[in-house]
Amino acid sequence: MNKWKIILDYFLKFLTALILIFLTLIIIFKFTIFNKNYIKNNLKENNYYEKVYDSIKENMENYIISSGFSENILDNIYTNKDVEIAINNYIDIIFSNKKDKIDLSKIENKINSNIDEYIKDQEIKILDKDSITSLVDDLLKIYTNEIELYNMFDNYINLFSKLQTILNIALICLLIITIILIIVLIKLKIQNLGIIPFTSSLMLLYIRFLIYNNIDYKNILIITDNFSNCLVQIVTKIVDLILICGIILGVMGLIAIILDSRKKNKKKE
Repeated sequence: MNKWKIILDYFLKFLTALILIFLTLIIIFKFTIFNKNYIKNNLKENNYYEKVYDSIKENMENYIISSGFSENILDNIYTNKDVEIAINNYIDIIFSNKKDKIDLSKIENKINSNIDEYIKDQEIKILDKDSITSLVDDLLKIYTNEIELYNMFDNYINLFSKLQTILNIALICLLIITIILIIVLIKLKIQNLGIIPFTSSLMLLYIRFLIYNNIDYKNILIITDNFSNCLVQIVTKIVDLILICGIILGVMGLIAIILDSRKKNKKKE
């Protein structure tokens, strides 16, 4: 084998291994953080909806105490299912690149109805109707802040959509390049192809090592505790998938190397 063929051999193997790494990472991201069904399932598994329900209730009760009204005006204004639907709708908004707001008419009507009933039962005369409007608006704001995470993601919806598009394009391009490379490798009769997935495996395991040892992702604290806990679970899943994919590719590579070695020994015999 001449010098240039050796260089081409190593180059094509390294390039294929590198592309295999990017393919693996893109697929992992597409099936986790860029998959709205996965996000919703993760929230459900971590009781996120129930926790947000409790947070809204606690914050509203604290606010009502300072307002002078009874906590009774909060009775049955929303349910766990309402919170789940609202959060899922917000996730749909993010993934569909829209800037719609969640519908608050139902909860607003219930709050107003409870206030009217409370005023009637207590025979209270309200002279300042603006204060009632302000009270309702503040309660709705508490609700939307917990559902929409204080609008922290509103400015990133377009970016999130662009990243999804980039990932889709990158996935298609890398798949095409991979097919072309496989054809070239076969045509050139390049041997020891098992080294490709094995090399990818080592690089993925190294990436996982860097993340695991240099990023304190298990103590992430962003926006709210409830959201942070779910985010930690998602990042942990991604890190675990990188490890699993690295091990699978490593095993595949070793098997291919062993089989290739046996074929060479049989030819020599």
